[in-house]
Amino acid sequence: MTKSRKIWLDVVRATAILCVVLCHSVEAFYRPVLLGQLQVSFPLWNIENLLFTVGRMGVPLFLATTGALILPRDYPDVSAFYKKSLLPYSLLRKYGFFSITFFAV
Repeated sequence: MTKSRKIWLDVVRATAILCVVLCHSVEAFYRPVLLGQLQVSFPLWNIENLLFTVGRMGVPLFLATTGALILPRDYPDVSAFYKKSLLPYSLLRKYGFFSITFFAV
């Protein structure tokens, strides 16, 4: 079975990466304005607000892309999906918590 690469998912992923970088970049200028430590003109405030809002789209795009990549897989039933996806994660998380707690004491 050959897997075909979906270019549009790569474009969405690249867009999401750029949005997250944009959000974190603008936040350095956005936070002091919100805290009242810096005064900016109204047009600059609108530009910062617009860029920050556009940047916030990054995480939902990542989640949507992940969902689009998981859904086409064939699972015999729902329990097979959870056994393959969530069970190893939850075991790793519990084992990691136990290890940190055990060795910290």
